Amino acid sequence: MEKLSNRLDVFDHFYYEGVHFDSVELAEDGLQQPASDEALLYYLKNGGVRLACADLEEKILIEPGSILAFRLGQTHSLQALKGKVQLFCGHIPLDKLSPLSTRPGLLIFHPQGDRDIHRRLTTLLTLVEEECKAVDPSEALIRRFAESISIEIARFSSRDHAELDHLAANMDPRINRAIQAIHTDPTRRWKIEELAQIACMSRSVFAQHFHAQIGLPVQRYRQSINMSNAAMLLRNTNLPLIQIAGLTGFSTDAALIKAFRKSFSCTPRQYRCKAKQ
Repeated sequence: MEKLSNRLDVFDHFYYEGVHFDSVELAEDGLQQPASDEALLYYLKNGGVRLACADLEEKILIEPGSILAFRLGQTHSLQALKGKVQLFCGHIPLDKLSPLSTRPGLLIFHPQGDRDIHRRLTTLLTLVEEECKAVDPSEALIRRFAESISIEIARFSSRDHAELDHLAANMDPRINRAIQAIHTDPTRRWKIEELAQIACMSRSVFAQHFHAQIGLPVQRYRQSINMSNAAMLLRNTNLPLIQIAGLTGFSTDAALIKAFRKSFSCTPRQYRCKAKQ
């Protein structure tokens, strides 16, 4: 996030064709973000901030766990309330993805507000963050997650759903049905034939269309979802590894360790210890 680099410590960074995400630490002197033609997202992972922008008559306090979405980037500032605040930030150019909105506007998703939309956005942002940290992050997968975020925000903010219809028009509904099935039941060992049947396509045509639209083969996409979920559980819970393996579609903890090491170049235990530091 080049525009903010003088005010932030950047830890993890992903950039592809103008779409970029960063895990950053906001210092007490805060940041000043100029107007832009991008959709801007901030996920406050810990610590609160004081927000000032054109949409607000006065500065307001934003609690930890909140998500800020500037549908069209306006001038704004964030100031840490105490110490350093960990943020996961995203810049999404509106001409690169289906637009979040053609109108300026700020949306704030509080943990105690609409819990459904907050849960979905938190899950998607966590999946993006974990994929960014992978040894070989998938550009197609991150772009798909970013597009899903834009759809969720459009669904929440659009009164007549015309904006959402515009977003959905760019996607093959048959492939979307298969993707929804995978996300609804990620621990299931989906066969390509089963997903092809959900999409009402032949096995070969489905596999070809899926790879062309998502940028990954079906099983690699499914494994990426499971790896991201495993990393999230390792960071945010104290569940034993065998239980995490069961929750992420692996028959044994050994199978999870092998796949995790391949994706993150470390064991689940090493990853958890580093995350807890």
